[in-house]
Amino acid sequence: MEYAKGTRYFITTDKKLAWRAEGIFNFLNIKTGVYLLNENKLKRIKEYDNKDDI
Repeated sequence: MEYAKGTRYFITTDKKLAWRAEGIFNFLNIKTGVYLLNENKLKRIKEYDNKDDI
């Protein structure tokens, strides 16, 4: 998993790692997101927002 410099996003080609990151980001309440890089196309898995923003 790599941090996309200049953004608040992480990019990975590992689908399992992307789903694990979801739990970590939700637990830590971090505003970020994960994108899955597949066949040179970025697909947003999910964007995680602060729970206080809801």
